[in-house]
Amino acid sequence: SKMEAQLREICAKALSALEQTLIPGAGGDAEANIFYLKMRGDYYRYLSENLDPQARAEQAAKAEQAYSDGVAAAQDTLSEVHPTRLGLVLNFSVFKHEVLGDTQGAIAMAHTVLAAATPEKLATLDREASQDSEMTLSLLQDNLRLWG
Repeated sequence: SKMEAQLREICAKALSALEQTLIPGAGGDAEANIFYLKMRGDYYRYLSENLDPQARAEQAAKAEQAYSDGVAAAQDTLSEVHPTRLGLVLNFSVFKHEVLGDTQGAIAMAHTVLAAATPEKLATLDREASQDSEMTLSLLQDNLRLWG
């Protein structure tokens, strides 16, 4: 359909910018790199949700790799309550549930993040980051209620 063709075109342009310019250009900026890996996962997820089954599997594998790479990088560089790290985990868990059909994996991921997000850790963030993190944690809790 025309809509699918437009979606593919937009995602291809975004993925090209991410893979050829933004991710390589992030250098030592861990937060930017993780954010770009999340975006890469998101665009592959969009493609996987809107393509035929064979193409869906290929795009889903690329999304899972991007999200996994982002999580690995975040574990080494960002606080467990950093808003970028939480946003990545939120999107990865939604991907696990919606695309992979791995609801138990999504639930486990959300539980792990929520258990680590103590008030003491949230208190180390500035006001804006704390608000962003609390909103993302709330969305994770909402998802757990829906998936439970």
